[in-house]
Amino acid sequence: MSREPRASWAEVFKYSGIVFDIVIFAVIGYIVGQQFGKEILGALIGTLFGTFFMWLHLFRVVKRLKVKES
Repeated sequence: MSREPRASWAEVFKYSGIVFDIVIFAVIGYIVGQQFGKEILGALIGTLFGTFFMWLHLFRVVKRLKVKES
């Protein structure tokens, strides 16, 4: 029987970060937008940046997982 090694906490944190990219950037955008009196616009721009970085992060992780499989 082959057992897969358990993922270290660092890997779990790294991969779960994909889920939180959009939320983190939306909150940062909201906070920055508050300084200019444009909270909604700041949150929208933060969400767009978060979505962009989420896709970049996702592609890097998938690429890394494919390399590990080969």
